[in-house]
Amino acid sequence: MSDQAAESGSGAQSRSTLAEQAAVLLHKRCRIRVKDGRLLVGEFTCLDKQGNIILTNTYEHMTLNGAHHEKLMGQVLVPAAHRTSCEFEALPADAAQLQQLLGAAQA
Repeated sequence: MSDQAAESGSGAQSRSTLAEQAAVLLHKRCRIRVKDGRLLVGEFTCLDKQGNIILTNTYEHMTLNGAHHEKLMGQVLVPAAHRTSCEFEALPADAAQLQQLLGAAQA
């Protein structure tokens, strides 16, 4: 086998490891703040290699003129470029694991 085959094998292995780590966080409650100030709260369903996140059963929270508003959004794609923060209602080890995944997905 060539070096190229060995490299592609190690890349596949690291992607597999990332997928396994992300699987631990599936269906955990996730809070994402986006650049326009809205807060999206839903179940973590997907993270792609670009760092985009899909949430299901998502509620949008925002404050307008001092009043809090909440709206059911359903399934939502949150592009990595629009995300300012991402938090999980999970064990600290799981939350730290996701932060590593988000960094690796965007690299």
